Amino acid sequence: MNILPEILGVGQYVVQTVRPYFELFREDGFAPALSLALLVAAAIFGAFFLLRYVLLIRWLLWRQTRVVSRTRSYEGFAENFER
Repeated sequence: MNILPEILGVGQYVVQTVRPYFELFREDGFAPALSLALLVAAAIFGAFFLLRYVLLIRWLLWRQTRVVSRTRSYEGFAENFER
């Protein structure tokens, strides 16, 4: 039950599969185009994260802070907190 030949076979398969994609980097415009595409994708994901999570959480915290700051006593805070 020697597993080493199977592991080496997987490595050879990966090398044979990936090698044609490395040849793309020899083309003049491929690397700059790939870097631009990755930059655009990162900007899109960053904007989505900002709009979906950061601004929403910031708005919710601002609203709760405003409610808490309007209370003048402990009883008023307890009443406003239960809403």
